[in-house]
Amino acid sequence: MITSRCSVGAVLALVLQLLIPVASVCAQDTEVQDVNAADVKLRVDGDRIKGYIEWMSRDKLEGRKTLTRGYRQAADWAAANFKKWGLKPAGEDGTYFQNVVIKRKFTYRAGRPDLKVGKHLFLMEEEDFSVHDASTAATSVKAEVVFVGYGISAPDMGLDEYADVNVAGNIALVLTGSPNDVSTDRRDDSNQEKPPDPWKDYVSDQTKIKTAYEKGAAAVLLHDINPPEPESSGRRSRDSGGEEDPKFERNFLVFTISGRVCRAIMKTDSRESVRGFQRRLEQMKKDISRKKAQSQLAGTKVQLKGYDRVEEYSEEKGNNKGRNVLAKIEGTDPELKDQYIVMGGHLDHLGMQSGYVYNGADDNASGTAAAMEVARVLSEADFKPKRTIIFACWTGEELGLLGSKHYVSKPCDGVSIDRVVTYFNLDMVGLGEKIGAPGALNFPSIWDVIKRDQDDDVISAIEPRTGGPGGSDHSAFITKGIESLALMTQPWSDHPDYHKPEDDAAKMDPEILRKSGQFVLQGTINLANETKVNLIIEDRQALYDGMQLYVENINPELKDSDWSIVNIDSTDQDKLRWRVASVEDKPKRTLDKGIKDLRVFAGDMELLLAASEALGFGRVDIHGSDGAWIEKGQLTRKGRYDLGMLEEERIVVNLLSPSLPLLRAMLNRATRPFMVTGYYHLNKRLCEQINEKKVLLGVKFDPQNVDGCVERLGKAKAALGDSDNLVLYVTSTEGLDEAKRDLYVRLIKKGWKAEEIGSARKWRPRDKERPTGISAGNLSALR
Repeated sequence: MITSRCSVGAVLALVLQLLIPVASVCAQDTEVQDVNAADVKLRVDGDRIKGYIEWMSRDKLEGRKTLTRGYRQAADWAAANFKKWGLKPAGEDGTYFQNVVIKRKFTYRAGRPDLKVGKHLFLMEEEDFSVHDASTAATSVKAEVVFVGYGISAPDMGLDEYADVNVAGNIALVLTGSPNDVSTDRRDDSNQEKPPDPWKDYVSDQTKIKTAYEKGAAAVLLHDINPPEPESSGRRSRDSGGEEDPKFERNFLVFTISGRVCRAIMKTDSRESVRGFQRRLEQMKKDISRKKAQSQLAGTKVQLKGYDRVEEYSEEKGNNKGRNVLAKIEGTDPELKDQYIVMGGHLDHLGMQSGYVYNGADDNASGTAAAMEVARVLSEADFKPKRTIIFACWTGEELGLLGSKHYVSKPCDGVSIDRVVTYFNLDMVGLGEKIGAPGALNFPSIWDVIKRDQDDDVISAIEPRTGGPGGSDHSAFITKGIESLALMTQPWSDHPDYHKPEDDAAKMDPEILRKSGQFVLQGTINLANETKVNLIIEDRQALYDGMQLYVENINPELKDSDWSIVNIDSTDQDKLRWRVASVEDKPKRTLDKGIKDLRVFAGDMELLLAASEALGFGRVDIHGSDGAWIEKGQLTRKGRYDLGMLEEERIVVNLLSPSLPLLRAMLNRATRPFMVTGYYHLNKRLCEQINEKKVLLGVKFDPQNVDGCVERLGKAKAALGDSDNLVLYVTSTEGLDEAKRDLYVRLIKKGWKAEEIGSARKWRPRDKERPTGISAGNLSALR
């Protein structure tokens, strides 16, 4: 094919233009033209992103646990790259870092301990052994094992298990517990008073360790012949007696070993069965309890290796400050530069566990790398945004989202969180075919801007939806009402190595990394220069809180209601008695389950209580007369008497549109809270009684008439003096999600406090504090 000179020139010009944005990290200084997003499509490089992941998830960084040197190296590397690419610092005091105090103390163990009996290597992850925190680091021992029973040296009491053996330079094998355990089962949970143990001053693990050390042993192996169920692999002793771990002036190892390891050391005769060995060990224990030492050379050499390093991090040691890494591209528009687009991912991971490095390639070197690549592309293209763009590598995510929480509560570099228009969170974006985007649809007008001009293959991979807080760093932003996208690739089954040592860089997929980064890049460009759409949405906090509001549906007539009705044949009492008698597994009685027809009981309160216990209903919905307790809309004498029995059994009465005489009678007679739905003619005396008895009023909430609900709530609150006695009674689920958001915003604008309306959480019995609010919390008065 022949091409004209003019065509070749045009092609070369286009190629050169496209090459500029993806210049190499190592490129020398080059003159770069200002980039306008409308002129050139900037692109991230999936292979570059994977390259960053490979650097961050090397074994050398030891899993990047917050505060450790591996994390510090990764943070320094990220900051150095931001600087090399030309981004400005966005941390504290003109640096790329923001200090974050880590209040939780922890011990970090680097290296992989070994235990070898002869040629047999035992593994920590299989719970063959654990390394006690008292052990000195960077210590190895290869020596003979000396069995010293319970490790007691008390000649004054007639037992010195070290008297006839030499443990100096060798490894002491010690049974945990006391010789007294032979006659007393340590796992006996009976309340019978046990006689005092004469060996109590000699049997804590700390004492046994100290004794072995003082006798010159190079190491001690602790073995519990009757371990707790399941066998603990904890590093600390179970019987410390409140003692602190001993401190050693020379190298010394302390291992806790399983029965498997103990048998490998002590059962040297291959003809001896496991059961036979166990009997032999039990006989030794009995002899020791009679003060006959059974100490002996085991006849086996054991090789031990402890951790390479053991480091404690705490406020007391003054080494508890983690670091967020923050960089920025400053906005250029005088009116918009103090608005911010923030993106980031957590840089930390789990460090080392049981001697294995948890490299955290997917979780979350992938998200950090994608955000860094977006930073590189924009900066090297000399992109001039109207709004400021901030790039973050968070610390402490694995310890409880600490870095992002700190930044949102105490932003640095002059940033105001209420001026953040969008936050992109990238967490685990290295594997999968789709990209989940919870939170994307919280504010549709912003989502419309983000998705503009996205590549077809990219936008088709995105799965947007509304969302709230969760287990990643978007949580602190989204709960402030900020449009926050919690990006994570899907499906979850494509993240099989989550929090496992196998989460390595080689498995990362450059294509899904590219799509994740490209989506954020284009979305950021769109937001950074948007001038027609207001990105600081009015009332966004209230709109978000309203969207997240949990409204307990207490209308059992509606589909998917939280409350239900137990169906009882209203005409056949014998059938009901048979049904009650035949129940074997009785459910727990709850307010959520009720009955609505009392006629079948014919005033038989004993039958009603039996039915409540057998069928689990804890609520009686009363509408009209039943012929025994309520007649002609009034409480009968029997009804007034039997009400006390219902209250004693904590069965709640729920009056549905009651007559005024019935409501008055209930208020006069009741001693516990009950509920009323559909009655709004409140005079002063009724209000006084409702407040006194803590009665709840169900206020009808029709999603098609939010104005009417707001008006009713306002009048009821004014009459009662507060909202503590009010609860929403939903009349339809159609349009409920939009209506509750609208209701929340309107009430906030009318001066209601958030706690008066409700929250996103459903109350659970284990909650320490009872919730409040008309959406659900006030119902706790009935529970």
